[in-house]
Amino acid sequence: IGSMVELGWAWERRIPIIAVASPNNTLMRNHPFIKAMVTRYFEDLDSAIDHVLHYYLAAPVAKRWVN
Repeated sequence: IGSMVELGWAWERRIPIIAVASPNNTLMRNHPFIKAMVTRYFEDLDSAIDHVLHYYLAAPVAKRWVN
């Protein structure tokens, strides 16, 4: 996830922050600073990558990511 300072820099510059954390990871899901900065949470890395490719790069996910 990087440091808290890097999260603040990204948030200040309006750079989307994608986090990967299990639903029971209370530090990542409930920490007030992290919660305020994260654009979107995902439970696994594959879902996060699919989201970035589709939403931010408008790439066909099935052809670029799936083996």
